[in-house]
Amino acid sequence: MRHAIALSAILLAGCPLDSDIDTDDPVEPPDITGVYTVAPLTDVAGCEGVAEADVSWMEGALVIEGTPDALTFTFAGGEVLEGSVDEAFTWAADGTVSAGAGFHDVAAEGLAFIGDVTWILDGDVAVDVLDSTEAAPTCTLTGRLEAEQDPP
Repeated sequence: MRHAIALSAILLAGCPLDSDIDTDDPVEPPDITGVYTVAPLTDVAGCEGVAEADVSWMEGALVIEGTPDALTFTFAGGEVLEGSVDEAFTWAADGTVSAGAGFHDVAAEGLAFIGDVTWILDGDVAVDVLDSTEAAPTCTLTGRLEAEQDPP
């Protein structure tokens, strides 16, 4: 009971009057631009045995440039996705890329957060492997993506 009363008092008190926290200031989207290293996708499912479903092009170097509402995600092989990040630190990227022997329609989204010093992007990826006309998906691959910003 004593703990409940103490917790209620803390919740009712809110922030101290001399607090530096200004709850009226809007939260801005973070600047996640920079060079990242993308780990191999994990929890990959779908498109088993489909050679065109190779998503290894996502691994390795990734450069993110632009403003929070207009980001470009450029992978080591030159594949580019367009995206954004919002004030809730949710990032998203999508686009159609030529990858190896096929075309991939990619949609990815997740959260950006600060690791020890640099940004980490963690999220889900869905890749529709398209037929040679780029019109119809032959299969869909899903997985988890993690990218860590390289230290400055």
